[in-house]
Amino acid sequence: MTFFSRLGKYSLLLLLVVLAVVAWFPLSAFFNESHSAEELAPKTGRFVQADGLNIYFQEKGPADGRVILFISSNALAWSETWRDCIDPLAAAGYRVVAIDLPPFGFSSRPSRDGYGPIPQARRIAAILDVLKIKKAVLVGHSFGGCATVEAAFRYEARVEALVLIDAALSLHDPQPEHPGQPAWWLSWRPLNTLWGSATFANPMLTRGGLLRFTAKDRCVTPEKLAMYKQPLGVRESSRSVGDWLAGDFMIYPAGAAFKDDANYPRFKPPVLLVWGRLDDITPLAQGEDLARRFTGSKLVVLEGVSHIPHLEDPAQLNAALLGFLTTLPR
Repeated sequence: MTFFSRLGKYSLLLLLVVLAVVAWFPLSAFFNESHSAEELAPKTGRFVQADGLNIYFQEKGPADGRVILFISSNALAWSETWRDCIDPLAAAGYRVVAIDLPPFGFSSRPSRDGYGPIPQARRIAAILDVLKIKKAVLVGHSFGGCATVEAAFRYEARVEALVLIDAALSLHDPQPEHPGQPAWWLSWRPLNTLWGSATFANPMLTRGGLLRFTAKDRCVTPEKLAMYKQPLGVRESSRSVGDWLAGDFMIYPAGAAFKDDANYPRFKPPVLLVWGRLDDITPLAQGEDLARRFTGSKLVVLEGVSHIPHLEDPAQLNAALLGFLTTLPR
C-alpha cells in the first residue's frame, strides 16, 4: 500500500469518526430534550406572561419586604441555583424573587434575535410590571450581568440598588466594524442545535463546566449537579442555546447601554460588587475596574472563591449581601 493510499484510507476513517461525533450531539439532544417546561419546573415557582413570553420565577419572603431580584441569564444558571441565597434572605425579611431569563431555565424562548441585552432588559422591566414591583435590588451574576446592568441603566427609576457578582461585561473588547452581527459560522440557523448540544445544553458537560468555574470541587455535589441539569430536559433546549450563542453570547451587542463608559459614573443607585479572589474567568482586576467606573460603589472580595460564589460559599456571599442591604435607606 502506497503512502497516499494509506493517507486516503485513514483520512476517510478520521472523517467518519468526526461525522459520528458531530451527529451524536444533536441526536443525544433529541432523546434528552423530551419534556415541556411545565412538566419539569419545580412547583416552588410559577409562570407569568411578560413581554410575550411565559416566564418562570420563584419567590419567597414577606410580600411587604424589600424586593431582591435575582436574575439568571447565563450558562448553566436558573432560578434554583440561587436557592442558598433565597432562603436566608427571605428569612431575614426580604421578598426574594428569582427569575429565569431565556434560554436557560424554564421560561419560554423568544426568536433568535430576542436574546441580546436590550430585549432581556426590557423583559426584566416587564416582569417587574407584572409582579407589581415598583423598585427592586437587581442582582446579576457572570454573563447575566450584561442584562442586569442594561436593565439598571435603561430603567434606573426601577432600581433601588445594583449588585454584580463576578460580572462578565467584557468592557474592554474592541467594537467590531459591524456590531450585532454573528460570525458566519453562527449565522446558519440549522446548525444552532449542534452548537447548543455540543456546549451548554449538553448535560454530559455540566459537571466539567461547573468544576472549571469553581475553586472548590467538593461543592459540586451529586444533588447540585442534578439541579443544574434539570432544565436541560426541556424541548429544544439545544436549539435555543444555539440561538443565544449566535444572538447574544458570541457577538458584540449593538447599541447596548452597558457598553457606554459614560453611563457608569452617572448611575445614582448604590452599587455592590462581589468578586471571588480566585476567579480566573472574570479576574478580580475586572471587579476593581468596575469599582472605579461606578462612583461610590463598594467592592467585596470573597476569599477562597472563584466564579460562582452562591455555589462555592453561599454563607460568605450572603454575609456580603446582608451587610450591603442593611445600609440601604428605607
